[in-house]
Amino acid sequence: MPRNSKPSGDTVSFGVRLSKTDREWLEKAAADAGVEVSQLVRWAIDALRQYINAHDGTLHLPIDIKKFWTAAQEARPAQPAAAPAEKPKRKEA
Repeated sequence: MPRNSKPSGDTVSFGVRLSKTDREWLEKAAADAGVEVSQLVRWAIDALRQYINAHDGTLHLPIDIKKFWTAAQEARPAQPAAAPAEKPKRKEA
């Protein structure tokens, strides 16, 4: 999935209230990842959907993401990490 992909097709806007602390954390996490906050939220929704689908459509609380992803990693071969992006070099005039 591209780093800043926007949903295609029929989309709707959805507002949510967060604590100031949560919003600041999201902004920092997004900046660290080089994406927009909205992209992090879409990824979180995709991860939650995968978690629920893996449990036959049932949401088991509390969610143990570490256990879920560890089991998923064991079921699939490891993927190499992507190389970090490099800033383009400026041409000297």
